Amino acid sequence: MNLQKNSRGNNFKKNLLILQTVKFASLVCNDHSLFRLGQLRRALALHVPANSEVSSQVILKRKDATSVEAWTDTDIYDKVLLDASCTTDRRAVTVDDGNIFATTMTGERLDLPQLQTKMMVNALRSVRVGGSVVYSTCTLSPTQNEMVVENACALAGTHYGIQTVERSLKRMENRLSNTGLFQFSTDCRRGSLLLPNLLSNYGPTYVCKISRIL
Repeated sequence: MNLQKNSRGNNFKKNLLILQTVKFASLVCNDHSLFRLGQLRRALALHVPANSEVSSQVILKRKDATSVEAWTDTDIYDKVLLDASCTTDRRAVTVDDGNIFATTMTGERLDLPQLQTKMMVNALRSVRVGGSVVYSTCTLSPTQNEMVVENACALAGTHYGIQTVERSLKRMENRLSNTGLFQFSTDCRRGSLLLPNLLSNYGPTYVCKISRIL
């Protein structure tokens, strides 16, 4: 399941990458934005034949992932990718239109960690025991990264009896670092933070993998 809410990036690209693996029984894509769901539907129509077996395995949903009370997709998925709305640092320093750091966006920016935490709690509720959640953002902010993961795991444990364990991503870090194009932060308490790099013209990206054990 790819779980997101009103993100500014082209997240349908991640869905298409998942489709190319053909390693799933079904792919559920959730977004609360009708506009973004329309984007995804058009992207799928361009890349996936309508009468193909893969097409029948893709399910689109429109649910508010920030609503803990209304969330009903619990204990049903093996893997969840939470592509969380964030300050989108690279876009924020290059694009003025709709900039999250604008004065008019102060309230939305300050609310982000709380919304991200709710989404992460719902992601943890969505996976079966033995399943895993990958939390991802494109910001350097610890408040939106490891603090969200820590708070969500604590809340999921307190309110839903969910127990979790973090999975190491060091193997991924080593492989990418060995190319000379990618550099990871050494100050990240949880997960992996890929730093912006001119050589790769990429970053930042934060990723943390959490497995549900109860």
